[in-house]
Amino acid sequence: SRPYKGFEIRTGVRPYGDGPYMKETEESIPVTAFTAYYLKEMQALCESKGSRFLLLSIPSPRNWCCEKHNGVKACAEELGIPFLDLNGHAGEIGLDWQTDSYDDGDHLNLSGAEKVTDYLGRYLKKHYGCWEEPAASTADAWTAGLAEYKAAKKQ
Repeated sequence: SRPYKGFEIRTGVRPYGDGPYMKETEESIPVTAFTAYYLKEMQALCESKGSRFLLLSIPSPRNWCCEKHNGVKACAEELGIPFLDLNGHAGEIGLDWQTDSYDDGDHLNLSGAEKVTDYLGRYLKKHYGCWEEPAASTADAWTAGLAEYKAAKKQ
């Protein structure tokens, strides 16, 4: 099994070209009661383990819009869950939809994923201050995984 924690290295490019997708509106697509229930459950589980829950949306112009953002934001506020929607930060992240998607804006390719990961890492450090040095055994596993990842990127 690969040490990428579920990530697949995809370097191909199929640009997204349908223009802006986060068109500002007051309209909202509400979160279902089922989804709200599981958000509360995830938040409770994180808190029971001493972690802080952050609801995150990764940029995806094929699957996201301002109406969805508004619905998730309202639910998150009601539940007291912090919500970071990276769709509204594509410029800060440096995403270029001509080069950073492999399937017309549905998913990020390697270039886009690395930009988002870098941005998110800086965000977590700044807002959560939760970066600790891992235990030696964990650090060794991550170091080995990083080496394998870097080798696979070159292929």
